[in-house]
Amino acid sequence: MRSVFLLRHSEQPLQQSKGELLADMAWELAGHAMRWREARDRVPLLQPDVVVTDLRVMDGAVTRFIQQLRGRRLRTLVLVPGADEPLLIDALLAGARGYLVEGAKGGGLVAALRALVDDRTRLSPALARQLLERLDIPRLSPSMSSFRLAALDPRAACGYCALSVAQQALLSLIAGGVAHAQAQQERSGLTLHWGLVPAAVFAEKHTKDELHGGGPKGGGQVHHLVVALYDSASGMRIEDAIVRAQLSEAGINESVPKYLLPMRINEQTSFGQLFGVAKSGPYRFRIYVKLPQRADEIEFAVSAWSQHRSEP
Repeated sequence: MRSVFLLRHSEQPLQQSKGELLADMAWELAGHAMRWREARDRVPLLQPDVVVTDLRVMDGAVTRFIQQLRGRRLRTLVLVPGADEPLLIDALLAGARGYLVEGAKGGGLVAALRALVDDRTRLSPALARQLLERLDIPRLSPSMSSFRLAALDPRAACGYCALSVAQQALLSLIAGGVAHAQAQQERSGLTLHWGLVPAAVFAEKHTKDELHGGGPKGGGQVHHLVVALYDSASGMRIEDAIVRAQLSEAGINESVPKYLLPMRINEQTSFGQLFGVAKSGPYRFRIYVKLPQRADEIEFAVSAWSQHRSEP
């Protein structure tokens, strides 16, 4: 059983977080504090798997504390009122591995912890832009040829930072609203993670024929939709589902649903398919998931834009 140390700014949110952990049998509370200096002394002794912390607690901002946790075998999850919180960038650069935008009544902590330990944390386009600006690293050109080369480039993006060119490319895609890093929805006990990127980004690793029997024949841009499924209660990956997706674009008749085929990524099964698009967006997908133990399909609705659109 994994353990969590809670660092909250006051008693009420501390009790809310305790309640969420106690309601889930997969996590145990290692300890708690409301001052980061107290947490700094206790965490090395308790050795939790995850530290969950507010950006500010009773003795100030926690950025220095997060920096001091670097090198330890644990992960840090930051709780924030909104993704535009200025200190969030500092916390991520200091070493935090993920963040949760927390509502007034709490909620979502257990799902965020599962995503954190499974390396399924997400990053918003606005936050990706802020990270690039803070690091003074330019966003890459939307040219597909540049992304194909950059996606495999391990060299440093600049002479004074640790960010690689490949990481710069990924942040550029997310910042442009193209790569939706682990965007997720939950419905009927099923959690869906999805992403949509130009198919050319994968050209250096997989041919279209290798992936899904060839790309769409209608011309235009080609994008790759990938889906990962998890049981919301247990957090277990679901690999035996039947998944279909239907694309619609404004002013164009809806396409026939296409099956998303199983594909192995990092030794786990996801589901993917190529879609030809005529415009720069928005692209709206209806994703239908059929589980072996259920008679009905579970339907999700997601939308995305192309990086080829002009920015306001």
